[in-house]
Amino acid sequence: MSGLGKIQAAVEQLADAELRQFNAWFAELRARLWNEQIDRDLTSGKLAERAKKWRADHKNGTTTDLL
Repeated sequence: MSGLGKIQAAVEQLADAELRQFNAWFAELRARLWNEQIDRDLTSGKLAERAKKWRADHKNGTTTDLL
């Protein structure tokens, strides 16, 4: 069984309270990793060109509300 398979099997064996704790931990992990990726992209300038386009789209009125 692979490492992932072992993790999946272990998660399936968690009691309800442990599963809730795991879910909270995993959500925090995903948020932290996402923030780290955004920080890397910003620092590297990867988002600079996209930001220029987004600003131009907003200025031209070609954006739509997210909500």
